[in-house]
Amino acid sequence: MRGEESTPAWCSRHLPLPHGADQASSLISRLLRSQLSRQLIDHEQYLILATADRDGQPRASPLWYAHADYREFLWVSSPDARHSRNIEVRPQVSIVIFDSSAPPSGAQAVYISGAAEVTTGPDLDRSVEIYSRRSQELGLPEWTPAMCRASARVRLYRAIASQQFVLSPDVVDVRVPVTLTGAVPSGGMAGTEAAVQGKDA
Repeated sequence: MRGEESTPAWCSRHLPLPHGADQASSLISRLLRSQLSRQLIDHEQYLILATADRDGQPRASPLWYAHADYREFLWVSSPDARHSRNIEVRPQVSIVIFDSSAPPSGAQAVYISGAAEVTTGPDLDRSVEIYSRRSQELGLPEWTPAMCRASARVRLYRAIASQQFVLSPDVVDVRVPVTLTGAVPSGGMAGTEAAVQGKDA
């Protein structure tokens, strides 16, 4: 029966709050959103990367990824791939990470905005170590910096999030912000932020 259907774990019901409890409720809500975002980022293996070329023509690409502190996302691609060429001319990107096996009533996703670039210089060794660790944890090959340098066939790319959102449990197709708590990586692109405010529809 419809009245007996279970409520998804991420969808909390709003109960009447005693006077002065609004701040506590808001804090709990933010913590739950952050927890949901982290769980999805940790659990999933693929992200959808949205880029655009100089003329604004969009491109969506599924990519295997690793992450650092839930705000830096790493993947390996050929510099000749369309999405890689798009990043050269327009570094602003959007990313979606979601559980494709979830039923419609329980589906959630993390929506990310940020800027992407090829990882080079001092950051390359650190980023490759993160990417390789994730790869080996899943029984995949080890990666070394030499495999991603200019003379190699592929490069290690990264996107640094400036905004993250999850879906509101109360309003259809409304995204609510997730606070970004990880430090901006050294040498990170300008425009990244330590926290997100406002909301996106």
